[in-house]
Amino acid sequence: MTTRRTITAAALAALALAAGTTVRQATAQEAGAQTQAGDSVVALEARPPTLAMQVGAEARVEILGVTRSGARVPVQARLVGPRSAVRIRQGVVAALAPGAYELAATYAAPGRSPLVVAVPVEIGWPAVRETRVSIPLAAQLPTGVSVQARAEVVHADGSRRPRPLA
Repeated sequence: MTTRRTITAAALAALALAAGTTVRQATAQEAGAQTQAGDSVVALEARPPTLAMQVGAEARVEILGVTRSGARVPVQARLVGPRSAVRIRQGVVAALAPGAYELAATYAAPGRSPLVVAVPVEIGWPAVRETRVSIPLAAQLPTGVSVQARAEVVHADGSRRPRPLA
């Protein structure tokens, strides 16, 4: 025989405080587990489904719950990504480093398994304004001697590309 216990909101808040976290009560719409007529969220959808950005750019990502009937409803999902590549604040993704990455949005309705949706992110460099190549020796080189050229790439936003030859 299983015993079902109910915890009050005050007791839950006290437990959260003791654990060093905070708890707030979700609204019915945020909970998203049951919409009108018992239509529960069964999948997540990201809008846009993929991101193509340049370093320094920002884009908003919206996560929606898809109900059994196919309706799209707002849900309070957690959106995370690699900290060295993106910064995420209130659904706004800022591109920090070039490369191919993936964001993960998770949502767990009360009493249900968590739902996850992946959002691929491709981050490129800003447009190139100028490329400079310099050779350290101004004099003529003898046959068989080589020197390493130095390259510098300046972007349209004034930033410089680290290791442009790498």
